[in-house]
Amino acid sequence: MKIGIDARSLFGTPTGVGRYVANILDHLRSLDRENTYRLYTDRPEAAFPFAQANFQPTPLTLPVAQNYFTWLHLRLPPELLRRPVDIFHFPFYTMPIIRNYKTIVTLHDITFEVHPEWYSWKGRVATRPFARYAACHADVILTDSNSSKQDILRYYHVADSKVTVIPLGVETRFARIEDRERKEAIRAKYHVTWPQMVLYVGSIHTRRNIESLIRAFQHVCRTNQDVCLMLVGKREYPYLDLPRLIDETGLREHIVCPGYVADDDLPILYNIADVFVYPSSYEGFGLPPLEAMACGTPVMTCNNTSLPEVVGDAAIFVDPLNIAEMADAMRLLLNDGSLRQNLSEKGIRRASAFSWKRTAQETLAVYQRLM
Repeated sequence: MKIGIDARSLFGTPTGVGRYVANILDHLRSLDRENTYRLYTDRPEAAFPFAQANFQPTPLTLPVAQNYFTWLHLRLPPELLRRPVDIFHFPFYTMPIIRNYKTIVTLHDITFEVHPEWYSWKGRVATRPFARYAACHADVILTDSNSSKQDILRYYHVADSKVTVIPLGVETRFARIEDRERKEAIRAKYHVTWPQMVLYVGSIHTRRNIESLIRAFQHVCRTNQDVCLMLVGKREYPYLDLPRLIDETGLREHIVCPGYVADDDLPILYNIADVFVYPSSYEGFGLPPLEAMACGTPVMTCNNTSLPEVVGDAAIFVDPLNIAEMADAMRLLLNDGSLRQNLSEKGIRRASAFSWKRTAQETLAVYQRLM
């Protein structure tokens, strides 16, 4: 069987889709040596990270006007007419109109349908029509959670049997780290001088209720003064005026905003955090809470969308719009060592159920079933 995969997301700025593709391919290398995988990119073959006999890098370029959509609709289809595949897996929300193969599309979530107000008009135009087309015309839709599946069924009116839920996994680098020197080095690198730290990892976005989180942290600091809040991630539309908000709280010395952090630093940041917070209003899966739990960090998150599927009973749930409730939960976790220990142990057990090997195995089963 010849399986095509859009592997463009492996290159350039790291993205969630890129990590999804990289982790699945990494495990398919050992799980499946029978089928042929053609990995289509818009970069030179020399840059390709996966070398194996049944993995065939297939770089394609356009001489002019190459971008995400021209490559997908003008460059890829002629190549697949010339050298057909049996199945093509598109790991994002788009696929070509011209096809001569069976198609799988991964819709990690459809936030742009459920909450269009969180997107600019350009963002809505660049997502909604293409996702709707892919959902209606793909042979199989993969998604990360039952919550996302219900959204897909509700907005796109496709058959239940067409949508398969395959949860994401946790990379093995997210685990307990006992190396004191590495932890102290990261504390120094990111100027974490306070004895306790509350950590958030994710985009600085309206749906993550960062303003409510900062207001709640302001309440925490009235009783717990030896604590800092670290916000890891870049700002996304609609943009929050983070410097103004931090200045309003008078907590500039207590709030650390490093933006993106190096991949090697992130597991250590989870490990030095006393509490991980994720006050999101909508998630297709919610990987950061799972990463935090794998590192043994107690988690505070929300009882909505996919988050209960991910964290189970291994987290404290709050209303992300209730500032007092969030403050009380953070304060409780910071002050109660036995509760932190209990949630840490539960979190490690819960996270162990989510592996990229399992994600790859279930994805391979879909490939085989489709043929």
